[in-house]
Amino acid sequence: MNALDKDLIGVYLDSIEGVLNGMQLFAERGYEDLIEARTDKVKQCIEEIKGILDKTN
Repeated sequence: MNALDKDLIGVYLDSIEGVLNGMQLFAERGYEDLIEARTDKVKQCIEEIKGILDKTN
């Protein structure tokens, strides 16, 4: 795994963390539609990380 791959994984993990923090606020306020959109973003980030890991194996 090269440095760029590691940096990309770090960016995706930071994005997931931010999304999860936002989802907590949305849940507290009852914004179900926003939670669903954020869930899709997390899934996208996870798929990107999987793609990077698959490429390096």
